[in-house]
Amino acid sequence: MQAQKQKDIKFSADHMLGRLSRWLRILGYDTDYPPPGPDKELIESAGTDNRILLTRDKTVAETKKARVIYIKSDRIEEQLMQLAEELSLELDANLKEEEDGSLVNRCGVCNGILKPLPAEAAKEKVPEGVKAHIDKYWQCAGCNKIYWEGSHWDQIKERIEKIKKSR
Repeated sequence: MQAQKQKDIKFSADHMLGRLSRWLRILGYDTDYPPPGPDKELIESAGTDNRILLTRDKTVAETKKARVIYIKSDRIEEQLMQLAEELSLELDANLKEEEDGSLVNRCGVCNGILKPLPAEAAKEKVPEGVKAHIDKYWQCAGCNKIYWEGSHWDQIKERIEKIKKSR
């Protein structure tokens, strides 16, 4: 079975899966993480938006009103492995650009699209140590957080590679 690409799948995660939401966004998957609320609203929203609902709640997992995956573990590595196996997800943490320079990867904070940000504009807003070594930046269209490929991104890629090797 071929791995599903980031644009082919959308998720909604319940309030127990905030960390998983951030990781899926970093990997490029459109992942909604609504504030805690009634299960009925979460289920209806996922169904209406054609999202796969991720939950650790066994009662929510029994719904027939949306496609649901019950996440068995509370460990992020095992959660990502479960999704990779069940959905043939592509686990690729490399930064991938669209033709317009936007990233396929999404904002880990708000799920927004990451648009190119000129280095001159970014350098006013990033730490001194970053300015000297980085010349390519992206800014979230939703929350304005600025991203760059630095040592933190290397750590993310290493962790994803370990997960992939353990499968």
